[in-house]
Amino acid sequence: MIVIQKTEYELQQKSSLLRILNQAVIFILSIGLILTFIRQSTWYSTFVVIISLILNIIVFTFNKKQQINLAVHLFCSWINIGLLFFGFSNIIISNNLGSGIIFFCTLALSVMLSGMLISIRYSFFIGILDSIIITGIVFYYQSTINLPTEGIKRIIESTTGTVFPITGFLFMIAIISWLYQRELTLSAQRLEAARQKVLEGELLRRDLAVARELQQRLYPPPILTNSVISIASRSEPARETSGDFYDFIKLDAHRLGIVVADVTGKSIAAALVMAMARSTMRSEAARHFKPSEVLHYANQTLCNDNTFKELITAFYGVIDTRSLEFAFSNAGHPYPVLRRNGQLQEIEIGGLPLGSSPIALYSEQSVELQPGDQIILVSDGLYEEMNVEREMFGFPRMMEAIDQAHRDNPHQALSDIWSSVEIFRGTIEQSDDITLMVIQVTATPKQSHEP
Repeated sequence: MIVIQKTEYELQQKSSLLRILNQAVIFILSIGLILTFIRQSTWYSTFVVIISLILNIIVFTFNKKQQINLAVHLFCSWINIGLLFFGFSNIIISNNLGSGIIFFCTLALSVMLSGMLISIRYSFFIGILDSIIITGIVFYYQSTINLPTEGIKRIIESTTGTVFPITGFLFMIAIISWLYQRELTLSAQRLEAARQKVLEGELLRRDLAVARELQQRLYPPPILTNSVISIASRSEPARETSGDFYDFIKLDAHRLGIVVADVTGKSIAAALVMAMARSTMRSEAARHFKPSEVLHYANQTLCNDNTFKELITAFYGVIDTRSLEFAFSNAGHPYPVLRRNGQLQEIEIGGLPLGSSPIALYSEQSVELQPGDQIILVSDGLYEEMNVEREMFGFPRMMEAIDQAHRDNPHQALSDIWSSVEIFRGTIEQSDDITLMVIQVTATPKQSHEP
């Protein structure tokens, strides 16, 4: 398809060039025809001008009807024949060698046009053919008109001295035309390659935009629990798509599963693994009650998949919205941070990332949440974010940002923490995927909010 389009483009380029040249020649021939009558030129000169004018009108018609190849061959061939005729006429008939040489030198125009409009091979063919014809005409002139009494050696020397500069000039023009066309072709190829690259890049950006939109749909809004629990969440990819993800899984009327995870790597590969891991976590959460069991069986499923090579750090917890018990397990993910009564506490619970070992075991903890508590869950992209000086945001700054964030509104708290990271980062691009979740227990006693 590309070759067809390219050939069509080249034909249209030739057609445009031919149209300009053809119209210019018709205009010149029209003036020449008028001058032949005024000057009362010989009948054969007038005849050639009339024939040339008619043929150029035919060329114009062919070109207009998109018979471009026929038009360019007729145009180039007749210009070449016409110039040869006038050279022959001036030398043999009018005995004017100087004028004939001028017309023969003008054949360089025919050679150049043949290279531009037809092909380089045709250009060299015309150059060789013209050289043979010119040599024959000049040799005949030298032997019968100019030097009839001289020996053959003198005639050959005189012919060579006259013809060699002309034929050399014709071949020089053919070579220049070849070099020009080669460079033009290379430039066109480079331009086409660049255009294809831009087109592929545009298609890739479009596909990535679609992938990003589809992935954003995998980030659900928090499931409504009751008036006691409120959750704010946000995830931003460093590139078009992300390896981070969070999820909310409604287990029953009072239990809500919460997932925050991070796939190693970024962009498309990580996004595909992210979708696979999300599906696996949802499947295991529906079959197993304890968070540690969910991670255990999810890890085995991922390890048994031979196509799966990446590692996933994952935090999985279950909140009981009646008792406010928060049970959770961890697979190599950053520890959750509990803010209670103005104090921050990391809940240290570890485990191997999912996909690292099929025999990995996972521990489990539980916390009795109290009114006013906040649980902050992050991916490592948050505290590993860097500024323009390549300085890391770091854990101490993260804890300070959490400490200064709003204590009663999870959405405002999330915005405060996120703003701290953005201010620290400054004008440089985000270096890693970032996920942040704030789980808020209202300050109202929980007993008054039970369903």
